Amino acid sequence: MNNYFLYAVVIWGLLSSCEKKNNSALNYTYPEIYIDSISSINYNSVRVYINLENTGGGQELQNAICYYSVSGSQTLNVAITTPTISKSLGNSFFDVTNLQPATSYTLKLSCTNYGGIKKDVESNFTTSPPEIGQTLFGAKVAYIFQPGDVGYDPNSPHGFVVSPTLASNKNWGCAGINVGSTSLLIGDGINNSSQMYGSGCMGWNSTGNALFYCYTYQGNNPFTTQSQWYLPSAGELLKIYENRSLIGYPIGVTSSMNFWSSSEFDSNQAWVVNLALGSQYYMTKNAPVNQTNVLAIRYF
Repeated sequence: MNNYFLYAVVIWGLLSSCEKKNNSALNYTYPEIYIDSISSINYNSVRVYINLENTGGGQELQNAICYYSVSGSQTLNVAITTPTISKSLGNSFFDVTNLQPATSYTLKLSCTNYGGIKKDVESNFTTSPPEIGQTLFGAKVAYIFQPGDVGYDPNSPHGFVVSPTLASNKNWGCAGINVGSTSLLIGDGINNSSQMYGSGCMGWNSTGNALFYCYTYQGNNPFTTQSQWYLPSAGELLKIYENRSLIGYPIGVTSSMNFWSSSEFDSNQAWVVNLALGSQYYMTKNAPVNQTNVLAIRYF
């Protein structure tokens, strides 16, 4: 009888212990966390203020991480891990950086307490358009598209940035070949460069070539994927000249320095722009004369 009593006591103790653990787990509730505001909205960054009113159990959260994606995207693909989001009760903030200008984002804050209970909250924001002279993609914003420009969108500002470095003594390539379908228009540098790239003419894929410099800028490989940097059209180079006081380009340029555009004149000549004088004329494609230089541009 005593043995049966002892077994009963042991079993009761085990069941009681399990019940306490289950009750402990059941005591956890959803964290009460809110995105109070998204402010200091810039063209490439925002500041997010959060308020953790209750962890749902425990002194702090086990995990708190924030994701953001372009609104409408099915994938929340970028996790913000630095700086670490506060896991303690109260108000705190963190910055989201490296965003695209004039772009709508969905921001998702995901919090989990030590009971394994997770709470997600979301908020939307739109970054502001950039201004000429601001830094984007490690380069300077050179121009914002206006009505009539290729790529102009009244609902979403676009434009291009110009590389912070230049390349000297380059040729245009494709001498004797009419690439065709290039223009002098603002916004057509990307189309012009694609025409040059797809023309199949010899000589463009060499280190002495203007287009090759743009396509390989920042390590891009023209033989596997098309670069995000392009040779500007003549119109785009003239805008760089007009906005030189805001963007600081070109530094140290003399009156003898001309810059290749992606705008073809004929089978043997292409347009160049003198960024010291703002003048435009055409030159022989196959010779880097008069310090013919290159600046790469990238669209946003």
